Amino acid sequence: MSTIKLTDCAHIIEASDANLSDSRFEDTRMAHVVFREMTLEGSIFNNVMLDDCCFEQVSFAGVRIAGCRYDGMTIEGVPVVELLAAHRQLVAA
Repeated sequence: MSTIKLTDCAHIIEASDANLSDSRFEDTRMAHVVFREMTLEGSIFNNVMLDDCCFEQVSFAGVRIAGCRYDGMTIEGVPVVELLAAHRQLVAA
C-alpha cells in the first residue's frame, strides 16, 4: 500500500473500490462530500462539524456519542434534545 500526502492543496478525489484504511484527515475541509456504501468501522471523529449532514440507512450499532451539540438534531423526526430531557427525567425519578 502506498502513502499519498496532500498538504496545502485543493483536489477533488473520486475513489471507488478503494481501501483507505488507516488514513488520517486533519484540519481538512470535506464539505458536501458524498459517502455511499462505505465502512467507517472503528473510526474516530473528534472536533468534527457534521452540521446539516444527513444520515440515511446507516448502521450506528455500538456508536458512542458524548459531549456533542444536539440542537436541531432529530432521530426519526424526534428532536434529540427532547429525547435526552425525557431520559434525564426518567433517571431522576
